[in-house]
Amino acid sequence: MAVKLDLGKALSQAAGEMAKDASAAIESAAKGATNAAEGAGNVIVDTATSASEAIGSAMCSVAEGMSSAGEQIASSDAGKTIIGAANAVGGIAIGAAVDLAQGASSLASDAASTVEGGINAIKENSFSARLRRARIKGFRDGIKQGAYLAGEKRHNFIYAYVATLCFLMRCDGDFSQEEQKWLEEGLNYLKLDGGLPNNVKTKVQVIADDKGLSFDQVKDYLDNVSIVSLDSMAEQLQVAAAADGQVTEEEEHACRLFADYMAARVACMAVDESRAEQAVEKSVREYGENLQRIDREFKERTRLQDADAAFVVAATMLQVARILIINSLTEVECAGAGNVKEHALHNFQSRVFSGFDDRMPRESNHLFASKHQILNSRGVPYDATRYEAENIGLFKGANHRFATLGHDPVLGLVFGTSNIMTNSITCVKDTNVFGIGARIPATYSVSYDAFGKNPQIGAPAGTVEMLVAAGRRVVSEPDAAAAALIKQLIHIGTDLYTPCGIQIPFANLILDKTHTEVLTKYVSTGDVLKVGAQAGMAALINWLIAALHGCSLIFKDDGSDYCTEMYQARTKKIILLSDTIATSSSVIRALIKENPKCLDLGGAAILVYRLFSDARFIAKLKEEYMQSELNIIYNERAKGLL
Repeated sequence: MAVKLDLGKALSQAAGEMAKDASAAIESAAKGATNAAEGAGNVIVDTATSASEAIGSAMCSVAEGMSSAGEQIASSDAGKTIIGAANAVGGIAIGAAVDLAQGASSLASDAASTVEGGINAIKENSFSARLRRARIKGFRDGIKQGAYLAGEKRHNFIYAYVATLCFLMRCDGDFSQEEQKWLEEGLNYLKLDGGLPNNVKTKVQVIADDKGLSFDQVKDYLDNVSIVSLDSMAEQLQVAAAADGQVTEEEEHACRLFADYMAARVACMAVDESRAEQAVEKSVREYGENLQRIDREFKERTRLQDADAAFVVAATMLQVARILIINSLTEVECAGAGNVKEHALHNFQSRVFSGFDDRMPRESNHLFASKHQILNSRGVPYDATRYEAENIGLFKGANHRFATLGHDPVLGLVFGTSNIMTNSITCVKDTNVFGIGARIPATYSVSYDAFGKNPQIGAPAGTVEMLVAAGRRVVSEPDAAAAALIKQLIHIGTDLYTPCGIQIPFANLILDKTHTEVLTKYVSTGDVLKVGAQAGMAALINWLIAALHGCSLIFKDDGSDYCTEMYQARTKKIILLSDTIATSSSVIRALIKENPKCLDLGGAAILVYRLFSDARFIAKLKEEYMQSELNIIYNERAKGLL
């Protein structure tokens, strides 16, 4: 058969005995077939055919036993043993039949071929097919019982059971007829059981016939039985003792011997359990000690060392300097001559514009600002707050920032730059379009006096017309468009950190002027840029410190396990410590100055992110390191090195 199963030690002997018996029987049948073939071919054919059917039936029967008894012994060694035994018997039987049939007459050879063909068919069939053929043979009940009884533990129980009962019944020297009848019925039941191997039946009969059986011999059989089986055996002893209607003193003594034996077995089990508990406690305690030791080693290898102090100081100084510089650059100042940042930006603009050619044309017209005006005028047309004629109510005072699209940090790149090139102002007006309220851009021309100052809002101009004029100017005078774009960016920069500030992008397209102004008091474009700069610079400094600290590993790498990872953990601790100190200093400064704008919100965001990511990295590294060290300890112990 193609199925390969390991044989149990005890059942290997049983299979050997069965194979020998089967081989002898087949050899005898083959010889008889050969002799008969010389006198009568038909008899030989019948005999060989019977032998073939017997072998096939035996093989199928064993397979049926494996299937039918699967619910009880499917995962035990007994089931595997039955298949192994069947393989051994079938193999020996096939070899014997083929070898003997080759020396017979032609009719005997045909019979042997029939046998070999039947066995080959069995080999080629699947396991499920063999099970179906076995079921057809009708051996369910017998094979089920035989497979169940084939286990070595079951045989040991039978031996112990018979030995104990026989000792009990013979202990008083009087083996009564009732006792003898009771025992014989049990033995006959075992003998009639077709699934019980012959060697087991023989051994059971030997035990029953041993009139000098002692309790020491009985204990040898009992030692192979589990304590649970002994409990059921004790109940049967009481029944056996009273089988003849009375219980003698010797039978009571035998029962006490059995009870003492059970007590000793239970005590041994208790001792074994106690030792097992002690071993478990010792292992748990040792495991805890190993964990503590490895944890101390990890902390020692990842703690900041003397050389790391310089990196902590340097990183902290850079982060604190970052906070002070950014707060200084973004400090809110009133617009005008006293605004240092505005003055610096205008000086920068003058230096840039000095490289432009401001020659012809010098005159400005409708929707056309000359290059000379763009380069030399200080303000922008969308800063106009006065009107040429009547006040048309576009805005009120400084509120013009929240009404004009030129002051939008994103839309201003288009509308503000176009307004500068066309001397116009574009506002957002509430209107009804097909009965639906909407906010649409409205553009007005802006005029200047003879000195290019005092801008005034004049007549309406189409927004589309203004954008078309600006587009043509980009094509015809790209340097004028570039100068207008630079002037737009500089103007937004001068307004960013003033009391009114600059609204966040697209705010005045969604909200009205009043709500846009209220929103800008809490969150402005300057605030967004400040927080972004804080976070970006903090991340840059952290990267710089990590790179420098990582470079020092080149001179300190000892080649040990997790050396690089441990060094990375130290680097992350340096960054966390410096970021924490710097962010805390900004909180203290904000409390002292009572100014929440001194808070390092961008640096705090970076710190919170690193707290989670770096803590997760260190925790994972610690877990891997401890697992690795534990594996080393127990692998060495398994190899006998400890």
